Amino acid sequence: MLGDFLAQSPFPMSPDAKQSLVFVIPLITLAIVVPLLVRMWYSMKIKQWEMSLKHTMLERGMSVEEIKAVLEATSSKHSRNVPFPMAAACGSKRDEAC
Repeated sequence: MLGDFLAQSPFPMSPDAKQSLVFVIPLITLAIVVPLLVRMWYSMKIKQWEMSLKHTMLERGMSVEEIKAVLEATSSKHSRNVPFPMAAACGSKRDEAC
C-alpha cells in the first residue's frame, strides 16, 4: 500500500529513495507507537493494582477514613513518578530481587 502511494507520488524520487521510505516510515511508526502502548499497559496495571488494593481493604472492613489515609499515602507525587521497573538499575537498594 505504501509502495503504491509512493509510485504515484507527484514528487520525483529515485527508486532507491522510494524503497528506503518503505522501510523507514514503518520503523518510525513503530518507534512512536510501541512506547505509547507500553506506557498505556503499565498505567493500566497500576490502576488494576489500586483497584485490587481498594477491594481488599473493603473486604477487611476498613473504615472510609482508613482507606482514604492509605490511598493518600500511596498516591503521593513521589510514588507516581517512579520510572518503569525495567529502567531501574539492578542491584540497587530498592530492587533486592535481581
